[in-house]
Amino acid sequence: MTRTTLMTTPGDDELDLLHAVAESSRLHLVEATRVHGEAGPDGFVTGYRVRLADEAGRQIERFVYVTTEPRGGDRDGVLRMRDESGDERAVWVYPNDPRLPALARAVVPSQAREVLESFGPGHVWAHDASGVGPPVGRESELTLVVAAYRPGKRAVVRATLGGLRAYLKVVPPGRAERIHARHEVWRAAGIPVPRPLGWTEQGIVGLAEQPGRAASEALDRADPDRLLDGIAALRRRIAQLPSNADARGSLGGRVDWYTRRTAMRDPELEPRLRSIRASVDRLLAETTAERVTIHGDLHLGQLFVDEHDPSRVAGVIDIDTAGTGDPADDDAALWAHLIATATHAAAHAATAGDLVRAERAETLADRARSRWSADGADGADRADRIAAIAATHLLGHALTGSLPAADAVARAEGLVQR
Repeated sequence: MTRTTLMTTPGDDELDLLHAVAESSRLHLVEATRVHGEAGPDGFVTGYRVRLADEAGRQIERFVYVTTEPRGGDRDGVLRMRDESGDERAVWVYPNDPRLPALARAVVPSQAREVLESFGPGHVWAHDASGVGPPVGRESELTLVVAAYRPGKRAVVRATLGGLRAYLKVVPPGRAERIHARHEVWRAAGIPVPRPLGWTEQGIVGLAEQPGRAASEALDRADPDRLLDGIAALRRRIAQLPSNADARGSLGGRVDWYTRRTAMRDPELEPRLRSIRASVDRLLAETTAERVTIHGDLHLGQLFVDEHDPSRVAGVIDIDTAGTGDPADDDAALWAHLIATATHAAAHAATAGDLVRAERAETLADRARSRWSADGADGADRADRIAAIAATHLLGHALTGSLPAADAVARAEGLVQR
């Protein structure tokens, strides 16, 4: 599911909570902007960029994250509060993510350098692209950029040193070794994923840069059918891989949560959301899921294409969510992400190129959907499952702000209600 940065003013309840956070540090809140929102491990995660001031007027800027439905007991650096409705909230300041304790180590240059050096000599990180260049010296300046951050789930930090580039992926403790090993297995099977450099017990995986360009950035030059053929071929190869773990849980199984959260934000949509939920539950109950190895969170941001031939798939990233699952989940994630991409690009178009990108994303979504039921009765059964799961993805995109809720509901109805 795509994440879209939100730039909005918090509501009164949110402001009250942020004021309480500031007062707990003997500061006062000057300004707050909502910059992030998505479903997380503990309900819904909302991020705010805040400016705080002390009694002397000195100001600092911080990013504060609030999660609903927090699980577990008290954790270091995490405040637990209740809003006016009585619902509990867990609040923390970046980078003190309670589920990603290694995050601070990946974003502080001196510590990130130690992590990279711990992977040892001979890695792609320590040599030029040919693999025979000189080692990078300690005097080189290390530059860190947070390329992606999903609170409580994972972060990706791009590290540049001496003209070379690597990535530090931060995950919950206990997962890094498994993710590192998965990259090795997939590469050995010929699946073009980033080369693993090493891992730490605290939850950091080192990865070399993936050659090519993100497919989402090359839509204006890609042939839709060739690109979809390439994605299908890659997925068939992934389906043949062995897997000793389940893929990320299907969003279809959480349709009740997504419809309730959407209705809380847009109460006038509640009757239509209730109908969508019933339709999704019915479609999933009437169909049977396949069980093969899948990516688990497939969309164009995870797929890389050739720089010179953007219709040719050159690689895939973010295989943390991969495992045994229903291929309908990948179909649904890909389609819903394309719809969100098209809608967002059209709504925020600044150039003619943005409009072309929106049109291409919509075209690709149409072509992808036409393939859902290509195999007769079995295909129709699969198409129903994809539609049900895709409808839930659309509501997820509405919650992040990448799709207007009314548009998401209308498209979801078109998928599941005949």
